[in-house]
Amino acid sequence: MAWLEDGTLVDSSVHSGPVTFVPGRRSVMPGLENLVIGMTPGESRTQRIPPDLAFGPYRPELSWRVQRNWLQAKDVIPWFGLGLGIRMKNRSLARMIITELDDELVTLDANHRLAGKSILVQLDLLEILNAPNSDRAPS
Repeated sequence: MAWLEDGTLVDSSVHSGPVTFVPGRRSVMPGLENLVIGMTPGESRTQRIPPDLAFGPYRPELSWRVQRNWLQAKDVIPWFGLGLGIRMKNRSLARMIITELDDELVTLDANHRLAGKSILVQLDLLEILNAPNSDRAPS
């Protein structure tokens, strides 16, 4: 399970089943990889993971204020929490969320919703599996 320092639950595998990952492959946050190092099956650990080892720092340069009518011209009715895919000038797709809006302006934020936040993680190691192709270095 993972939760914020104020007690807000942000993730749990209780209903979805155990999470499987190969350390070094960067498929989970670095703090989770670090937490599992040295654990043995059946062991449980709870630890605070700082932002730089979780979802990264909050980066203000990934937040933009745009005119509300810019979105409406694209047939988007803006509302707080709406997720959007915005095509950037370099043709990449940026995923953004509306975090503020008023009659004239809308704030689009491309930061992860947990960026800049410490995460408390409870990890119960069930088993250690042999990874396929484990003789190869992580990519």
